[in-house]
This record gives sequence, C-alpha cells and structure tokens, in this order.
Amino acid sequence: MAVLPLTLEPGLTDIDVFGVYEALCDLWGLSIAARATLMDIPERTYYRWRETSKQIHLSADQRARVSYLVNIHLDLYALFDDEEQARKWMTRPSPAHAGQSPIDVLLHGNTPTHGTLIPIFELSRSIRRLAV
Repeated sequence: MAVLPLTLEPGLTDIDVFGVYEALCDLWGLSIAARATLMDIPERTYYRWRETSKQIHLSADQRARVSYLVNIHLDLYALFDDEEQARKWMTRPSPAHAGQSPIDVLLHGNTPTHGTLIPIFELSRSIRRLAV
C-alpha cells in the first residue's frame, strides 16, 4: 500500500498554495519553464499567476502536486542534518534515477504527474524511514 502524502491545510487558498510552491521552486533553483512544467501549465499562464495572484485557480491535481513536493521537502529536511544537503538531493544526479536528478525525472518523465511524483515521494519517504 502506497503511503499518501500529508495534505495541505484545507483552509489554504490557491494563492497560499502557489506561494508555498514558489518558495520550494526558489529553494531548488528552478527556472520558470521548469515551474510551469511541474504545474502542467503554459509558461505564459505561470507568468500571469506570478504577476496577478488574484487569477490563480489551482485544480485538485495541481494542489496534489504541491502536496507531494512539500512532503518530499519535509522528508529530506528530516533526513539530512543541514539544509544544503536536503536541497541538493533534489538537484543532484542519483543512481536511483539512472543518473538523473529527481527534478530531472519530474521534468522529463512522460508527464510530471503522479506517475513521476509518487515514486520520488515514496523513495524520499523510504529513505527517511531507514534513517530513523
């Protein structure tokens, strides 16, 4: 049975969730193109969301994507002693991903949906359990 990620607080608005997503993307040093790809939207839509946050309307799938990414982030921070190691795990090539970084797997998989998010989430969750 797959472990489900923690959900984002139900009271968070789409603007709040997008702000969390932006913070994670900033931390991982993602380009606008990468950010748009992970949210499965055109870059122009992503730019519009950044410029006018009142126009942000996230789908349930997009909220779930952010939830998975937040949980991966939390797993990594629980696992590693310093923030730099946790940040680099997402951007460093990994033998678990055939030499690609987890971010590359998310960006260049068939689609950056649950099909690629879940295995990376489950790997981070498994690594965290082994370390405890």
